[in-house]
Amino acid sequence: QYGFQVTFFVFKEVVFRGQLANVAITDVVSQKYKNAAKFQWGSPKATKGGFEFAVGNHTGKGGGGQDSLHAEVDGYTFDLQLNTSRRAVLQFGSGYKAYDFGGYTYYYSRPHMIATGW
Repeated sequence: QYGFQVTFFVFKEVVFRGQLANVAITDVVSQKYKNAAKFQWGSPKATKGGFEFAVGNHTGKGGGGQDSLHAEVDGYTFDLQLNTSRRAVLQFGSGYKAYDFGGYTYYYSRPHMIATGW
């Protein structure tokens, strides 16, 4: 049994643009937890109606609840196809959050997706 988490961040500031991938995997049987973060300069590939991220060896692509993820962390690798017919959960009510210190985020989750692959 395994648990995983993948989050992609995009930074669009006046003076710089960059992406950050944060990946974690839990091996329940071996009681091991591994995580990695990778930053790279530049913006993600522009897509219509979906997303496409590639930060080092961590990738995510999809839209509409039909997604794929690939990540490599300390000897663990996963390639997953994820599917759901449920709507995305928009965090903060609308998915948008402005911060008092400046900046903003769009944040949504897709819990309860059906995963195939490894």
